[in-house]
Amino acid sequence: MPAPSHRPRTPRFRPQLESLERRRCPATFTVTSTADAGAGSDDAGDLRYCVALANATPGADDIIFDPVVFATPRTIALSGSSLTLSDTTGATTITGPAAGVAVSGGGLSRVLAVDAGATAFLSGLTITGGFDALRGGGLLNLGTATLTECVVAANTAGVGVGLAGNGGGVDNAGTLALINCTVSGNSADNGGGVRNTGTLTLTACTVAGNTARSGTGGGVSSFSGTVVATGSTFSGNVGGSGGGAVFNDGTVELTNCTLTGNRVDGSTGGAVTNVAAAILTNCTVAGNSAMFAGGINNFFGGVSTLTNTILAGNAGGDFAGPVVGSNNLIGGDPLLAPLGDYGGPTRTMALRRGSPAIDAGTAAGAPAADQRGAARVGAVDIGAFEFRPTAVSSITRGTPAGPLTNAITVTYTVRFEAATTGLTADNFGLFGTADPAGMAVGVPSTGDGGLTWVVEITGLSGANGTLGLRLVNDTGLSLPVTNLPFAGQTYTLDQTAPTATIASAAPAVTNTSPIPVTVTFSESVTGFDAADVAVGNGTVTNFAGSSDTYTFDVVPDGDGAVTVDVGAGAGQDAAGNDNAAAAQLTRTYDSVGPTAAVTSTAPAATGVSPIRVTVTFSEPVTGFTAGAVVVANGAVSNFTGSGATYTFDVTPTAPGVVTVDVPAAAGRDAAGNDSTAAAPLARTFDPVRPAVTIGRPSVPRVVAGRGTVVSYLVAYADPNLAQTILTARDVVLVRTGTANGVVTVTRVSATTFRVTVSRVTGSGTLGISIKPGTASDGAGNLAAAAGPSVQFAVVRPPFWGLTITRLRR
Repeated sequence: MPAPSHRPRTPRFRPQLESLERRRCPATFTVTSTADAGAGSDDAGDLRYCVALANATPGADDIIFDPVVFATPRTIALSGSSLTLSDTTGATTITGPAAGVAVSGGGLSRVLAVDAGATAFLSGLTITGGFDALRGGGLLNLGTATLTECVVAANTAGVGVGLAGNGGGVDNAGTLALINCTVSGNSADNGGGVRNTGTLTLTACTVAGNTARSGTGGGVSSFSGTVVATGSTFSGNVGGSGGGAVFNDGTVELTNCTLTGNRVDGSTGGAVTNVAAAILTNCTVAGNSAMFAGGINNFFGGVSTLTNTILAGNAGGDFAGPVVGSNNLIGGDPLLAPLGDYGGPTRTMALRRGSPAIDAGTAAGAPAADQRGAARVGAVDIGAFEFRPTAVSSITRGTPAGPLTNAITVTYTVRFEAATTGLTADNFGLFGTADPAGMAVGVPSTGDGGLTWVVEITGLSGANGTLGLRLVNDTGLSLPVTNLPFAGQTYTLDQTAPTATIASAAPAVTNTSPIPVTVTFSESVTGFDAADVAVGNGTVTNFAGSSDTYTFDVVPDGDGAVTVDVGAGAGQDAAGNDNAAAAQLTRTYDSVGPTAAVTSTAPAATGVSPIRVTVTFSEPVTGFTAGAVVVANGAVSNFTGSGATYTFDVTPTAPGVVTVDVPAAAGRDAAGNDSTAAAPLARTFDPVRPAVTIGRPSVPRVVAGRGTVVSYLVAYADPNLAQTILTARDVVLVRTGTANGVVTVTRVSATTFRVTVSRVTGSGTLGISIKPGTASDGAGNLAAAAGPSVQFAVVRPPFWGLTITRLRR
């Protein structure tokens, strides 16, 4: 069996007065190394060095361990020879470090010897790996030794052939006291744990898993010596030829001891083999085994005296040979719980409810307390365990430890004042405001023999509210419970995830930078920081907040959509629930003011009034009114429009240039940006037609038929004259009498034409008129008709007489 882990207790000191002359200060030597070279200097070195100093220094000596070097559990491996305490002038005390230290023989040598006449006090040490061919593999005591809170484990005596080896763990030929010690996993031919030929005292010790290979006393073998054991447990030891736990050939006194699970294969005395005098008071001897007398075997004149002792349930028979005494429970079913931790320094076997050992003992000679240290009250029980009704000490939250949780499974720790077995889910009930539907109490479990139980509650998914565990009955428990019902601590179950809302005082479209943002959770959360905020087209700054409200600024990277997201798991409420993802916040960042364009379908020069004007912004605006329009040489009317497009009329005040201006800040977009100034619109208002002037005829009078040509100059005038187109078709002859002629037109200049009247015939007068529309200005005004012009006279040629000539034949 491996050596149990073990933490030494601080030795108790009892102050006393003594004369100054008799007082001697002990020398103190400090172990500063795990080596075994016998090296050191002054008062410090390795353990072998310090032992040598102690042996060489008269009077009392203390050996301690450097707390820094031995801050964690360490092992000192001996190099092949035993350590020996030989000083007979004063006691040598070796105090192990708080973390513990093991001294190992490495299977090569005994670990420690105490010489005859020497006195030793050892505490907090583990003696392991020792070997000796004859005796005391771990410890050989020939003097006086006291071991407190020590472990003697995995040591061996004997080589298995030839001479027998005695005392695998300890061979005592002097006076030896073991207090709160563990002797385990040792082996020898006789006395696997301890071979005693002197005086051996065991107090609150565990002797377990030791083996006597071929001889006697798997746990303890005593020849002509004295063994006094109090409050100790012997379990799992194996004897070769007798006495699985104890072999006695001297005197043995066991008080408040438990002997169980010990055995002898192929022989007798599974627990005790006694050939002399054995006294057992308030002991429990049960569950041991042998071919014959699995409990106690008395032979060769051995007599066992039992008082208030259970001797039952041992395989191969409970006893053989003389057993005397009173108030014992021998045979039958003592109703014992398995060996376990029911309180106290050693493991015990609790009496179960209804055990015939309860109140069946005698107070005469009974110890005041049982093996655990629990007081024996009222009628004394038989055995090492005093049955008492128990009470619930506490029902506390287990996992998780805190009261607020989102766990779907929780545990409670139920503690009893005394170890109790038989606990089931049916002994419990649930209480609180949480909906119990689906909840279930699991099978309780214990790791210390029933003193402490763990109860799991499952099926808590979706549950909200308080939940507590209550012990409502003690049906089936090994001990009655006196404080029923007992309600324990409660959990507050919170399975609801916090929600998050992202908001901003900035409008949906904004020119504000940074954009202020507030994240509000439905309850207080932790773990939420700027890294949990995902921003599109922006950067988080000035993050602050706590509990359920957090604020920060978002600086846009540029114009456009700015998004803010808080994903799931960004924060956790007090119960550990992750928040659900928040709805995205979107703001459109617009830092550029709208532009405006002023247009009109009217040409640059126009005679139309009013002039229709359109103002178009690059985006919808508000606040744009007729009052924002600045007009020179005109007035605004019929203003209408919204969004990005507005129209109105401009009525010119007088002919001339009309200008329309839309200045900066005439409108404002949704982000609050003012519009920029528009390029001005200019139109020339011209309502006057081009003037047409017909000059006088080139001659006032012509004789018809003589080829005279008469011409007129036609002139056009207009400051915005655009074009003149005068053809013969546009000229009308104005006639009187029979006068007539042929009209031709030739251009003299851009504004002047010559109208010629030729081949004049008849008599009377001729003049011209000009049809309308023969010229236009830039405003689209057409020239009006002109004429009639000044006329010229047309006369017949004069008659000069008639000459008649007679034609001759």
